[in-house]
This record gives sequence, C-alpha cells and structure tokens, in this order.
Amino acid sequence: MKHEKAKRIVVISGKGGTGKTFFTSAIASLVSGRSVFADCDVDAANLALALGGAAPAASRRQERFFGGERAVVDAGLCTGCGKCISFCRFDAIHMENSVAQVDPVGCEGCGVCTLVCPSSAFTLEEEMAGQWFVTDTQDGPLIHAELQAGGENSGKLVHKVRSVAEQEAERVGASLILIDGPPGTGCPVLAAASDTDAILLVTEATTTALHDLERAAEVASTFGTPIGVLVNKSDLNPEVVKKARILCDEKGYRWIGDFPYDRMAAEASARLLDPFSLLEDTTADKLRALVANALNMVGLDVVSSAVG
Repeated sequence: MKHEKAKRIVVISGKGGTGKTFFTSAIASLVSGRSVFADCDVDAANLALALGGAAPAASRRQERFFGGERAVVDAGLCTGCGKCISFCRFDAIHMENSVAQVDPVGCEGCGVCTLVCPSSAFTLEEEMAGQWFVTDTQDGPLIHAELQAGGENSGKLVHKVRSVAEQEAERVGASLILIDGPPGTGCPVLAAASDTDAILLVTEATTTALHDLERAAEVASTFGTPIGVLVNKSDLNPEVVKKARILCDEKGYRWIGDFPYDRMAAEASARLLDPFSLLEDTTADKLRALVANALNMVGLDVVSSAVG
C-alpha cells in the first residue's frame, strides 16, 4: 500500500537569533521516529548540532554541490586581442604577457567572453560552491548542507536539500518533513518555504523583530500556505506580543503562542542537549503545547506524527 505523502512544515524568521532552530529542535524531539529533517539555513547550518551534536564527518552520505560557473582561458588559443576585456562587465579579465587572465573572484560566469572571443579561447567550468550531507541523528534522518564562504546560488542548494529530504521521506515512510529555514526574506527563504503545508514564523518580543516578522509574513503569504506565529522571549516586551496577536487577527495568521525567556532553555542549547531536558515541568509543558499547536497546522499531533 502506498504511503501517504509526508506533510511539510518550514520554520523561518524575519531575522536571525529569534530561537528558530531551538523551536525546530523542540518539534523534532517530539516527532522522532517517523520524521525527516532538513536544515535549509545553508549559509549557517546548525540543526545537526541541535539534534545531538552530529557532525558532517559522521554523515552516511556526502556530496559536492556545484552552484555556478567560472570562465577559464586556454592560453594556447588566446591571441591577446583584448576583445574579452572590452565586453566583460565585471572587470574580471586582464592581460598578462599578452594572454588573457580571469579573476576567479570577479568572474560571475555570465559567459560573454565565450561568445565574443574570436579564437574560442574561453570555456565555462562548473565551480564547487559547497557540500550537502545525509546524517542519521537520534531523532531521524537529517539532510543539511554547507555553502562555502563566498559561495553562490544558496537558493539552489536549499532546493537540493529539499529534494533529497523528499527522497529520504519516501524511503523511510515519514509522516513529516520538518524544515529549518534560513532567516530573512531572500531567495533561500523562498526556496525553503515553497510547496509546504504550513509556515511557522518565529519572532521575539522586540520592536525590530516585530517589523521583521511583518516583512517575513508578507513574503510567506504569497504562497497561500497557512501561517503560524510564535513569539519567543515574550517577557522582554509584552506590548510587542499584543501587537503580534493583533497582526495575526488582522491577517488571518494562526496564533501558535508565546514562550518566555528561560535560562535553562539557553543552557540546553549551549550544551547540545534535548530542548526539554533542563526545563522545569511547567515550562516544558508550555513548550510541548506550542509544539502541539504547530503540528496541528498540518493535522498532526505529537503521538500520531511520531508513530506514523
């Protein structure tokens, strides 16, 4: 019998540092066993650490990612005419001893040099921009990636992580694909949030975070996907929490809830422990309730999502 397609929840934030990965790991700890996790924050991936300290070296699969192209010149074919320099918009070509030289940092891989060179001395070669991994964590399979410093096409790498996560979910018969998305509102966020069943926006109780929440929610709403809002460190500024709830009422977003600052939650993150391990019972119960509210957006609960 064909397994029902896994639900997809993406956790994003308008800015970094709101607790996005903490809440992702909290959800992961309560849906372990029949879920697949995807860390799409490829510029600064750390969900592997939150899910038990897993490192790329322990991954069962590791592949290179080629995110763009760079021009390469064949010195034997170059006549030194300089036509390529005239057409290069990025000033990435110069002459040395009458032979064209390409600056690998300045080259954007547009390919105009390959078109205008009369001696066909230029070719475009793929450039490695990062790596992606499949790691078995204590909660389930995790697909994550590392974009090299200065690497391009992070949106494409996010898409690759999503694609491999789908394959892994099909392989293990997962009920849920939980995606830790990147912060902000750029191309990687769009790649992470597209074609999902629910978008969970995590913010914090500060004025700037509220502004970023509004921007992120505006972008997320273009997908027509249910949006939930969770306010972390809610005791910093209760007025911001009220404004976030008003925003939810006005825009039709689901209010997931708020979570106060808790030093032991931060301590658990710092020690790479389960998010619930150091919390007082009442705080842990509140966190579980938030996880349940988030899962309810896709018709799952802690029990059913964990056992399929």
